Amino acid sequence: APNATLPEVFSVQNSAGDQTFELRSDPAVGASMSFYSTAAKASTKGTEINEQGYFAFGATEDDTAVAISEASITLRSTAAKQEDFIQITPDGIFFLNASRSETLMTITSEGDIRAKGQIAVGLDVSNAGDYAVALGHGNHADADSSGVLSGYLNEATARGAFIGGGCKNKAGGAKGDGLTTVVAGGCRNEANGANSFIGGGKGNTAFGQWTVVCGGMNNYAMWHTSAILSGLENYTGRWCAVIPGGIADTVMGVHSMAFGTHVKIDEDYQVAFWDGDTSGMFGINRDSDDGVDGIDYPIHVGTDATNGNGAYLSAGGAWTDGSSRGFKENFQQLNGREVLDRLGQLPMESWEYKGTGERHIWPCAEDFHEQFDVGVIKEDGTRDVKYLAAGDVAGVALVGVQELYRMVQELQAKTQEIEGLRAQLDEQEQLKERIAQLEALVETLLAQEDRSKSGDDKMAINQ
Repeated sequence: APNATLPEVFSVQNSAGDQTFELRSDPAVGASMSFYSTAAKASTKGTEINEQGYFAFGATEDDTAVAISEASITLRSTAAKQEDFIQITPDGIFFLNASRSETLMTITSEGDIRAKGQIAVGLDVSNAGDYAVALGHGNHADADSSGVLSGYLNEATARGAFIGGGCKNKAGGAKGDGLTTVVAGGCRNEANGANSFIGGGKGNTAFGQWTVVCGGMNNYAMWHTSAILSGLENYTGRWCAVIPGGIADTVMGVHSMAFGTHVKIDEDYQVAFWDGDTSGMFGINRDSDDGVDGIDYPIHVGTDATNGNGAYLSAGGAWTDGSSRGFKENFQQLNGREVLDRLGQLPMESWEYKGTGERHIWPCAEDFHEQFDVGVIKEDGTRDVKYLAAGDVAGVALVGVQELYRMVQELQAKTQEIEGLRAQLDEQEQLKERIAQLEALVETLLAQEDRSKSGDDKMAINQ
């Protein structure tokens, strides 16, 4: 009625005497409105609204299922558990377990998601491990702190094992001893060794501890700390063995590496690029954009004077330096006689490299640089006197040969002159001999003439 004054408690009862509605005005607690259930649950308070903005739904007076206050919304479980399991506040959404005083999951107002326990989202997924995550289709995160984020039919079986996606991948090993293994993706890959990693591909196995297979197909990193970057059907079987890529390469040596097709290394500390049947070419400071064909020789180095000048190892095994006149500058003429004199002063010995047993004949770099001052200038402006270029030694030898040739030419000219003189002397001797013969003949004739005259005189006298 207009201007009517309500009592502090106004209630409505049904025909059975059950209180179904109550409107209360209590100066101590404020105003409230409540709805009750039937007589069978006379103590049940189904709905309550008060002046503090509190709105609640509950099964009983002691169990509020939904409570909406001025700044939060709370969802609770049954009275038997008395657990708050969802609370929404201005700070975010909280998934709670009041009996253990734990927050199981939080979605903050900034968009962060924080969870404690297991998370499974998708079709036929399972997460038997504590704090495990399984998403996708048919994926299993069966060990503590393991996770599968996507894909289908993947299995994370060891603690801390992780699969990013793909299909039918396994991380952790059959016995679950591959702790903290990772398979990023791909299909039918298995990371079994502890702390091993597979990036993708198909049918790859990382069996040893701390092994890596980045990709490819049917590759096997079987020994600890070995790695295969890519390729097909490659195999590493010793510590720190590496295969950057290729087909059917095998490395069984410690700290060894192979690249190519059917390359095999059985010894430690060896590196092989290709093999005799499938030869390749190796470029340093040079690629397909350089020169006519790019990399043209088994080893091809550089393009100009800053990076190797195009030196190469020929297919026949001869090291060939860049020596075009177009590569060079600051030419200087050499005095052959002086070079030959210096060459004569150069100590030449046979010797062995320390600890090798190899015997060689070659000048020492210090002695050679002292005589001829050639070689590389270091950053401090001095010559590098510990190393010697084969081209410099050959060049000095050629200058010496040229000087010797010039000297031989001079000697030959003098010899020819001497021979000419000798021929003239021989002619003179022959002329002398002929003159002597003539003189003898003259003497003989004169003698005969004298005898003839003497005989005539005698005949005249006799007559």
